[in-house]
Amino acid sequence: MKFLSLAFFLFIVPLSVFTSPVHGAREGNGEGCFITTGHIYMPWKERSDIGADQNFIEKGIPFINGIRPDFLVLTGDIIYHPKKMVKEQLEFVIQNVFNKIETKIYSLAGNHDTGWLPYPPAIELFEKLINPLHFSFVYKGSLFLFLSLYQPFPHVEGEGIKFPLKRVWDTFDTPASRSFLDNLREELKGQYDHIFIFVHIPPISDHPIGYHWSHFLIPLLSSSKQDVYIFSTCQATKKGLLSHQAVRYKNLCFYCWASFPIGSYIVHFDESKVRVDLMQGDDFVPAIIQEVDFQPTTRWSMLCCYLRQLKQDIQVRLQYWLRSLQGKNVKEHQLRRSDPNCLRCKPRFP
Repeated sequence: MKFLSLAFFLFIVPLSVFTSPVHGAREGNGEGCFITTGHIYMPWKERSDIGADQNFIEKGIPFINGIRPDFLVLTGDIIYHPKKMVKEQLEFVIQNVFNKIETKIYSLAGNHDTGWLPYPPAIELFEKLINPLHFSFVYKGSLFLFLSLYQPFPHVEGEGIKFPLKRVWDTFDTPASRSFLDNLREELKGQYDHIFIFVHIPPISDHPIGYHWSHFLIPLLSSSKQDVYIFSTCQATKKGLLSHQAVRYKNLCFYCWASFPIGSYIVHFDESKVRVDLMQGDDFVPAIIQEVDFQPTTRWSMLCCYLRQLKQDIQVRLQYWLRSLQGKNVKEHQLRRSDPNCLRCKPRFP
């Protein structure tokens, strides 16, 4: 009998020492857990298409429910078109995605959700059916801050990063930006264990938002006593990321791949530490690269980005013009009218 007791003891003790908890398990009531990802829309092939990423529905939802996080954060672009059948698209996502996820859900509004330029009808529906564009809450001692796509300054004419050249040289120290910074400074005054910030456009981009982060937000956040974790999509991310002009901040961590299936983050946190795990692909395979260094945006980098985008637009328009001269576009339009399921060479410009 003593021999059996000794054998049982020798078996149980090593097991308790060397066996790690299952992935996603929380080690006590003091630890919180959330998952963040984005870009779950289904690209339209026809104008009547409404849906969500089928792989996310089939694999992402069971994965999230298996982790059982405290909540899920979507970093934007949950629907595809902000000006056509918005209500139908949002209702599809709510019914087929949100209602099947067994935890709380918070979402940013991306450019596909409410437009690069603020589109009031889409904004009204998003805030009515999902949540406000800008809000914050405190959970288990940490601050969770969701920034609107249209902060810190109102968008100007143009789509995405294709702003008029004047905008590249325009000032960013405006009454709107000063008011935004004052309000943000007040939100950050509390005593928090950690600060988690979610934004659709990456702070590391040659977009005007990247410039504002570089010269206004980063100095404010880097002066904080708490650690700050910033999650964003991969949209408009600076070219050559991880390669040059990188700056490290002791209390700032940037995670730019919160886009399914490129990256889905599982974040565990308690009062003293934060652990971030990056899962990639439709099968959520653990990845090595997680955090990225900050790369400041300058007016020169914005100008170069603008010129690259201008070059691409000219090439696309030129190709479309040449196809029109050859009569190919007319044939394709006729083919589409006779066969609504035809997806050949859908022109980008009418």
